[in-house]
Amino acid sequence: MNIRRYAWVIELLAASVVVLLVLYTINHTVIKRDNLGYSSLSRTLPDYYAQPADSVDVLLLGTSKTMSGLMPAILWHEYGISSHLLAGTGQAPLLSYYLLEEALKSQHPKAVVVEGNMLLRINNLDYLDEAYYATIDHIPLSLTKIKLALEMWSYAEYASPEVTLLPFIRYHQRWLKLTKTDFVLDPIYRRSLHGAWLWPARRVQLAEGYMAIDDGGAAIVDFAGIYMQRIADLCAHEGIQLVIVNMPDQNWSTSRSDLTMAWGQERGVPVIELNDSDNMAELVLEPGVDLFDPSHLSKEGAVKATRIVGRFLRDAGVPDRRGTALEAEWNLDYDFYEAYRRVVDLRDTTDPGTWLQFVNNPDYTVLIVSRLDMTEALVGDVPWLLSQLGVKANLTATPTWSYIGIVRGGQTIYEQFEDEPITYDTDLADGRHVRISSNTDEPNPSIVLMDGIHQGGGQQGITFVVYSHQMRSVVDVITLNSSPPRHFIR
Repeated sequence: MNIRRYAWVIELLAASVVVLLVLYTINHTVIKRDNLGYSSLSRTLPDYYAQPADSVDVLLLGTSKTMSGLMPAILWHEYGISSHLLAGTGQAPLLSYYLLEEALKSQHPKAVVVEGNMLLRINNLDYLDEAYYATIDHIPLSLTKIKLALEMWSYAEYASPEVTLLPFIRYHQRWLKLTKTDFVLDPIYRRSLHGAWLWPARRVQLAEGYMAIDDGGAAIVDFAGIYMQRIADLCAHEGIQLVIVNMPDQNWSTSRSDLTMAWGQERGVPVIELNDSDNMAELVLEPGVDLFDPSHLSKEGAVKATRIVGRFLRDAGVPDRRGTALEAEWNLDYDFYEAYRRVVDLRDTTDPGTWLQFVNNPDYTVLIVSRLDMTEALVGDVPWLLSQLGVKANLTATPTWSYIGIVRGGQTIYEQFEDEPITYDTDLADGRHVRISSNTDEPNPSIVLMDGIHQGGGQQGITFVVYSHQMRSVVDVITLNSSPPRHFIR
């Protein structure tokens, strides 16, 4: 055999491999990621792929109502059920179906829970492209992704296959905005919220007349019905119990409920109607506690809804995995969930005094930096609260000063108070390198860097960067502004 005759073939194949590797690297660099976030569409699939094979017994599919209303951590803590959310903002059944097809490559769940509201959703692919791509970009190139790209294109003009399959075409301008975080995989990926979004409470309530008997105007949308049927068929083929859940929603009505109940009965699919009188009596959704808005539960309301769904799944035979090899990791994820609940409250706080009390916690190291006059910002009980936090210096003693400090749980770790710019480098207890500077020669007048990545500073005032040791990341950054209105800048 004359190898030289086929040298051009070998060279072409080698060049093709190189091109594919370059495209793969470019795609994974420019896609939008959230390395330092938790509740994020861009974390949904990476977290799922990180789960051990055959360790997820329940998959949860749906829109933001499901994503914020059902908590895998609670299913685990109270029932020992291992689950993962593959939900997303405005998720259409088309995407749900292909996420399920992709998910079944590595897991063999006992049950799939799907939001009934999706049966009634119109084709929203045309105006939720960013939300869809935040999830789709993380699906590896495969037959599943190619089929998804082709079918999305048939419903949405913007979603041409090459744009869906090659994100660098869509994100070509991101080259100008790439930062170090686009090339760093943060260690927080070791812990997971399993796709959940935790939202704070607002003083809202379900509308009057909610779930009243209506004129029966609701109808199943053809677009949605096709893919919901495909989900049902795939579950039946794989021997998976499909469950429909109707999440609490002020826009829900008896006709909508009847439609989803009838759809389920025709196919032998059970429906959990969280809007019926019995379940609502158990939920007792309180304004200011259990609702984020009239169509989404807060983190407190989500616990209540998850308990009802978890009880149904337990009674349906989904196993309790506590006491198995999964327990240690799931218990750590539950602790992580509890830590994030506290962070949600922290980030929802806008009163300086209340915020300073929140961060006075042994889990938080607070990095403080400021330069220039702060005497007008340190009013009321703020100086006293700073002293309780661990700040020993009298920051109101002089109108112009430079200050950096590190405090944790009421204890001072480091503090320096000068009339000139200062810079301090150190490593935290868990190895994260920190640089705090009030040097005006830096790009910003006062800055905090962690492992070389800018975390806060640069605004007039005293900046606080809060680092959680349990979550191994910065969880909040605020500045007490010395100019009117002399309050929070977050």
